[in-house]
This record gives sequence, C-alpha cells and structure tokens, in this order.
Amino acid sequence: MVSESIPTVKRRDFIQATGAGLGAGVLAGCSGGGGSSDDPISVAGLLPLSGIYAPYGPMYRNGMEMAFSEYNEDGGVLGRDIELLVADNADSGEQTVNNFQSFVQEDNAVAACGPGGLAPTIQAANFAEQNQVPLYTLAGLFNMFVNGEDTRYVFKPPVQGMRNWIRPQAEIVRENGYSEIGVIYQNGTLKQVMETALQDFFPEDMNLHTASAPPDETDFSSYLRQMPTETEMFVGTAHPPGSATMYSQMYELGFDPDLFTTGINPAQPSFSNIGEQAGQAYSPFTQVDYMSDAYQSKAQEYADQNDGFFDTTAADGYVTGRLIGESIKEAGSADPTDIADASRNITLDTLYIEPLQFKEWGIPDQAAVSFYGFDVDSSPDHYPDLDFGLSEIFRSDPMPGLTPSEMQKGYEGN
Repeated sequence: MVSESIPTVKRRDFIQATGAGLGAGVLAGCSGGGGSSDDPISVAGLLPLSGIYAPYGPMYRNGMEMAFSEYNEDGGVLGRDIELLVADNADSGEQTVNNFQSFVQEDNAVAACGPGGLAPTIQAANFAEQNQVPLYTLAGLFNMFVNGEDTRYVFKPPVQGMRNWIRPQAEIVRENGYSEIGVIYQNGTLKQVMETALQDFFPEDMNLHTASAPPDETDFSSYLRQMPTETEMFVGTAHPPGSATMYSQMYELGFDPDLFTTGINPAQPSFSNIGEQAGQAYSPFTQVDYMSDAYQSKAQEYADQNDGFFDTTAADGYVTGRLIGESIKEAGSADPTDIADASRNITLDTLYIEPLQFKEWGIPDQAAVSFYGFDVDSSPDHYPDLDFGLSEIFRSDPMPGLTPSEMQKGYEGN
C-alpha cells in the first residue's frame, strides 16, 4: 500500500512527489486539467530508450504518435491537439519518477504511459496513485497495483498477469497430448509465481522437467542437459530474458521440440536474434490480432509512415494511444481523474483479439491471447521487406481479469 494519498480534486494546485531518491514535497503551481483550452493535451511518455528495454521504447512511441496523429488530423480531442512528450527512463526508477513529475508539473500532462522494467513501473505506479494521474503501463508484475484492488490510476493494457500467460499454454498441452514438458525458471519472483501457475493449470499426468537459472544467464547448456532430448514442449515464458538464447542452445544439444513458447517479445527483434531457426518452434504470444483486417490495414499505414514493421510493441502503443484519446472523449474532460474513471468503464474495439476492458484496479478483463509462429518462406503484404511472415498457432478463449492477490499466488507463500 502507498503510505499517503492526496484527495481527489478537479483542478489540483499541488502534486506530491514520491520515488527512489526523492523526498516527499510539494510542487506548487501545477494545474491538473491539462493547461488552457487552447493548449495541446499532453501525455507523458516514460519510455525505455536506452538500457535493456531499449528495443521496446521507440516502437511503443511510434505507435502512440500514430494514434495521436489520427486524432489531430480529425480535429483533435475535445477540439484540442493531443501530444506525446517523451523522456528516456534509462532503466531507472528514480529517473522515471523525475520525468513523470516534470511532465505533470511543467507541461500539465494529464496521463502517462510506457514504463518498462520492474523498478520504473512500480515507482511510476506509486506516483500515479498518490497524485491521481492515470498511468498506462507497457509491462509490469502484480506489485504495480500498489493499492491492491483499490488501485485506481494504474492500467495495464498490453498483457494480463503471469497466471494468464500459463493458462492458455495448459490448453495447448491438452490439445496436443504433450507429456514431456521442459521449463527453465528465472530465479526469484517469476519462478515462484510461474511454478505455482504450472502446478495449478497443467495436467497432473505429464512429466515436467525443470531447472532454475539467474535472470542474466547466457549459457543454458548445463540446465538443458538435465532434461530428456525427447521433450515435446518448452515453456520459455518462464525465463523471458533468456528465452531466445535458450532456444538456440537447445538445438545445439540435439533437442527438437514441437513448440517453444516464450513471452510478449516483439516478432522482429526475436527473429533478428534467432534467425531462420525461429521458424521451427519459437512461439511468442500477444493480444494483438495479427490475422485481422483491422491490424492489416493499420500495419500498412504504419509501414508507409515509418518504413517499418508494425510489431507487437508498436501495436500496443497504438492501442494505448487510442485508449487515452477515447477515455478523454468519453469523459468530456481532460481532467486526470475523469480520464481514469472513463478508462475503468470503457469497452473499446482495438487491434486486440477481444474488446479492451478493465477490472476496477486496471487489469484487462476477458482478454484473449494468440501464440504465433514464424514462416520463413513468406512476408506480409503490408511490409514485403520483412524476412518472415506470421501464422497463428493457438488462440485462447477470453480470460477473466485477475485480482492482485491471484496474480501473486505463489509469491512468498501466497
């Protein structure tokens, strides 16, 4: 729980700043209504443009800017342009909060988006809750919901909790009759939660071969040698930073699984890291419906504007931009509290498989995911320069949004 809160007011005259390296203080002279009626509506882009999450930041920014450009070309939102103000977090929680604070104080930002990584996301979430400015995150774990089910200013559009990463994979196991499953966990919180989810959802009669490795591991050979080469499916999702390396080393040791699931990794960086071997079994997942006409059309526009592929993270940025814009329109107001209220109650058709809607605390509800594979013999019509096409391997049913307690099941005995 956050230690302090500030009463909700329609036009705030102060902001309480919190975060690593920041003492609590009062920033005078800041309006929470987004500036005068002639000024653009500003959104703070708290993006990873350097550091380990650097591949995500520019794609997410491009998607957000594409969404905002559509509004501005159509007369704006509430008759005002909407703009994205961007600063680099550099994987730092303290820098993230400094950027957030500056955008709200100096630029009257009415919302923020984009932290990547655990510390930046949690500290930005604390700032959002204490200062009542909605935050739309790129990633994060259960502890980003800093007030539990009473969290009201933190939203996580792109992906659900880790248990809902594992739930559809259990269905893949059952549909294909897999009995030999391999998992290398990332040590720490991820292992605790993932291990419990696998126990809860996967069939009891399968043979689960497991090992654990540090987050920064680069040589998985010794862990893989503990597993039979007849392993049919690997759950690479359990070690997101090492999944691509693990996948390549697996083949060097004689493995040839039917499927290697991973995380919400963007497709193009994944293929760049792995090469054509990705076409054998590598399968990330996403809420983006790559197969839909809506995605194909928007991907063509994106390619024309950016000379690039409309990857998962760019599509997530676009969806978040539309969510913020439609929330402002629905609220009829650029007040941060009104925007957050509108987001909690919205049902929005987007590029995702299911309409975007949220539980009260900001987790997506009734979202579905698609596991996709790489076709090295084709490329999409909207971006023929790409070295691969995408094909859907499995599509889940809509899944109920998890409570913060459900999301952390298994963590330190929960």
